[in-house]
Amino acid sequence: MAEIRPDPCPAHQVLRDLEEQLHCPKVRKNPDRVAELLHPDFFEIGRSGKHFDRQSIVGALRAEKSTGEICSADYEAQEVAPGMVLLMYRSWVETEQGDKDREALRTSLWVRTEAGWLLRFHQGTPTV
Repeated sequence: MAEIRPDPCPAHQVLRDLEEQLHCPKVRKNPDRVAELLHPDFFEIGRSGKHFDRQSIVGALRAEKSTGEICSADYEAQEVAPGMVLLMYRSWVETEQGDKDREALRTSLWVRTEAGWLLRFHQGTPTV
């Protein structure tokens, strides 16, 4: 039987919950909530390879047409510096037919600020 080890990152579950909020259509359509979760200097390299800043992501999520449920799994968290956590996981969109679409490996860098945890950087890498 495999040894069960405690999670090395105490913020793991909190950050997973925050990340999953960004998968929720209700949150994605709410520009105020999305802005609350993103660091002022946020940027993203999307699974398309395009670069996005905070303002463009807030607008893109608000205008997004839903194509299925965003699902995620296999979360891992590493504290890379005090108050800075790298969160890694797999994501996909589950279509109405139950198929997996747009599978990607995801990496998010969360930083603890006076306002709480904020997403500073995100990258999606498509899986083949």
